[in-house]
Amino acid sequence: MDYKKQIKTFLEDEENYSLFINGSWGVGKTYLWKEIENEINLKNDQKEFYNRFKSNFNFFNHILLLIEFIKTYGKKFLIFIVDYFSFCYFDKCKPKPIKKNIVYISLFGKEHYKEILEEVTLKTYNYKKILYFLRNLTFWKISIGAFLQFFIKNDFKNLIICFDDLERKSDKLSIKDILGLINQLKEEKCKVILISNENELSNDKEIFDAYKEKSLDLNIHIHSKAEVISQILKEKSPEILKEIIPSLVYKIDNLRTLNKIIKAFKIFNKELEFSQNLNQEKNYKDLFELVLEKVVLRFENIKINNIEQKYIHIKYTSKQIIDDIIQNYFDNANYFISNDKKENFKKELKNFKFYVDLAKLKNLLKNSIQYPNENNKDEIEKIFNNINEEKLNDLVYNLGFINFIALDQMFHFDNNKRILEIKKYCLKLANVSNYDEKIINIICDGNEELKEYDKKLKIKKTQESNLDSCKLYKLEIENKYKDIENYAHFLQNMQKIDKLTEEEINQFLENKIIFSFCDIGFKTNESQKNFYPQLYKIYKSIKDNKN
Repeated sequence: MDYKKQIKTFLEDEENYSLFINGSWGVGKTYLWKEIENEINLKNDQKEFYNRFKSNFNFFNHILLLIEFIKTYGKKFLIFIVDYFSFCYFDKCKPKPIKKNIVYISLFGKEHYKEILEEVTLKTYNYKKILYFLRNLTFWKISIGAFLQFFIKNDFKNLIICFDDLERKSDKLSIKDILGLINQLKEEKCKVILISNENELSNDKEIFDAYKEKSLDLNIHIHSKAEVISQILKEKSPEILKEIIPSLVYKIDNLRTLNKIIKAFKIFNKELEFSQNLNQEKNYKDLFELVLEKVVLRFENIKINNIEQKYIHIKYTSKQIIDDIIQNYFDNANYFISNDKKENFKKELKNFKFYVDLAKLKNLLKNSIQYPNENNKDEIEKIFNNINEEKLNDLVYNLGFINFIALDQMFHFDNNKRILEIKKYCLKLANVSNYDEKIINIICDGNEELKEYDKKLKIKKTQESNLDSCKLYKLEIENKYKDIENYAHFLQNMQKIDKLTEEEINQFLENKIIFSFCDIGFKTNESQKNFYPQLYKIYKSIKDNKN
């Protein structure tokens, strides 16, 4: 439900003149009204500026036209002068747009009519003599009708009065009298808005219920602050995609900061090209959402624990770059982000995409082990083929080249240029790590190009230099049998597997990737046969039956 649209419709409605905006404290009732008030005041200022400009501009315009008339028509120009200024007079006499006068009155602590009536009059006319005159009247005895006589009849049609904080008025001020004033004002065609939390009227609730139907034409109930924030965001920043707006923004305590937050959102979206980048790569969503969430936290002190945990790939990215960009924004008058920071962010996007792809690949490997009947070949090949060439080796290293070989044995990837490059890198890793020749043969799989590449590696092989160039790191092994995710983890758990029953091992080796791990393990280290005799016996039996 669009609350702003409803309120604006009410202001244009010629049948209803009083509106009650109800809702609990902090949902944004006053903020919503102030937003509308600012929009109306802006339009009034624009009209006034235009009228001033038009009056000055017309003087010069008249002179230019007169010169043109004289040049063109000679003696007949007098007739045109008369006609022209007659038209200008007619145009000047046309009805002009009426400026709306808005009066906001907080009823907080108000004890008597004198305070309310005086404030309405002063804010409507803003005359010092009115102030002097009103303060010398005995308002304790004056009636509402007498007060209304101060106004010219047409003033009411152009007047919008908002009474706020009804529940915070003094007990000395009768709620019945306030509703009576509203009723009198609406009878004079004055638009009146009453803002309150109806549930907090306590002792006045019964009186309010008895008289509100007569005084209040329409009612709007604002249920939550999140609704108001959502509508303001949609109206003021439609260019920002909804999926990157952090949920944290709906939890802000001070709605007065919302406009500052929206301004920051718009600048970050424009300067860092969130919308364009997200259209190209949906996985950027988490990163962009995190950036905007950190922006919110600069304005609001919201306590949350480990905000980055819900962003699945953020731990790999450089949070320092994001923090620097946000700091740069706040250090530069909130108008732009410096070019060097934008360039750093573009580089970070490339890294982020790499780690997104790596996380996907590891997850697909895990799924292929745990759900062997699922065919993930197309998804895996798509990642390998689309990865940035500069990051290809890093991808293979972080995945683990034995894991890649096992996937290749299961899915039989097409030996296109990209897959061959990956296998060459696997050969390089196998050589510098002194893997057995049998693992080299598994990687080459009879491909002549790979065999030739392996020969060249052996000629120039030096373990020390290649260790640096290949960036070998220790594999992290997670010691949980039921969650085997890679070859290293398989090796770690071979002893547990060997202790299973024969039937359980047979079922275990039905998984093609697990069988590939087993095949590679026994081929590259024949001593494993003695360490895990039960596993080797069943593996050998299955292999012989396949052959």
